[in-house]
Amino acid sequence: TPRQGGFSNGGFLIVGDAAGFADPVVSEGISNAILSGRLAARAISESFRSKASAAEIYSTLVDREILPQLRTARQLSRILYNYPRTAERLIRLKGSRIAEALTDVFMGERNYPLSVMHVLRNRLLSRRPFMMMDG
Repeated sequence: TPRQGGFSNGGFLIVGDAAGFADPVVSEGISNAILSGRLAARAISESFRSKASAAEIYSTLVDREILPQLRTARQLSRILYNYPRTAERLIRLKGSRIAEALTDVFMGERNYPLSVMHVLRNRLLSRRPFMMMDG
């Protein structure tokens, strides 16, 4: 769960696991640690040319680049961990595709969809190929 109270403290920008950016589906944190580090560096750089502080810029970047993905991952983790029959059905029907899609997310090649429930409902009820992730 992302850190409460913002992603800066006393002149420091908080990144990675310290900011609560680990993916809740598989508890992987390296991808978002790298991304948040890059965003922090960008915010610092942009703050020299802006009236906004590095903390303000970083917060905006995190809100746009990381938090939507974490919200979606949290929805997906709730489905997988709180509804074992649903998770079992998903894995039985589309396990290899799900594994491929999650690998792509961790490699930065695609993102989670913004609405897991919408995508799951549409894919499970249709005969179209299963592509859980955008990209």
